Amino acid sequence: MSRVLLKTSGRTGSHLLLDEYEQDGYKVYFTATHEQQSLYEYQITESFFPFDFDFIVQCHLKQLPEQTQDWDLIVNTRGNITSQICSSIVSHHTDVWHGVADLPEKIVVDKQTIKREVIRHVSFNTYMKYVTKFLPWKSIKHVTMEQLLQEDWSHLEHKKSIKHEDAIEDYDNVRKFITNCHARYSDIAVAYGKIEFDTRYGDKHDI
Repeated sequence: MSRVLLKTSGRTGSHLLLDEYEQDGYKVYFTATHEQQSLYEYQITESFFPFDFDFIVQCHLKQLPEQTQDWDLIVNTRGNITSQICSSIVSHHTDVWHGVADLPEKIVVDKQTIKREVIRHVSFNTYMKYVTKFLPWKSIKHVTMEQLLQEDWSHLEHKKSIKHEDAIEDYDNVRKFITNCHARYSDIAVAYGKIEFDTRYGDKHDI
């Protein structure tokens, strides 16, 4: 029995990895909420062990299994954070996570949303940097979206999202503002990620 934890801040191509594992016979589960419901919190998930099948859990949260050494960890990121945030904005606005959304008009993006997205993604990746450095795992694998897209995913063509420039009003300037926010707020976001790790694990690991 193999248990895999797929950590991502979102819009990193994780659905491609999930498809790959599902094709290999793994059951796929998701953790995208703080609500304590079946298979949505690790405490509950781990209480069901031992499972008699292989499974993978995709997770956007900072919670971790209690026994990390029993899990294979995949950290899925995206090198182009500007495109990642554009994708996140479109998906949150339309509530369509895979496939082309039906947009009656283009999305007008406010600056606060962009700032929050920059801080959220950078702080998450910083937190995971220390999670992989200090905590014990059965194995650790780092996969970027850019690496994934080098493979043939033509069978998942129907999951391609709408083009960002077709969805976002004033697209070029939005991209410029995301880039500027990333340069300006990255240090703050990194600090948030460090604080999150220290709050959870600082008693055992000094960063």
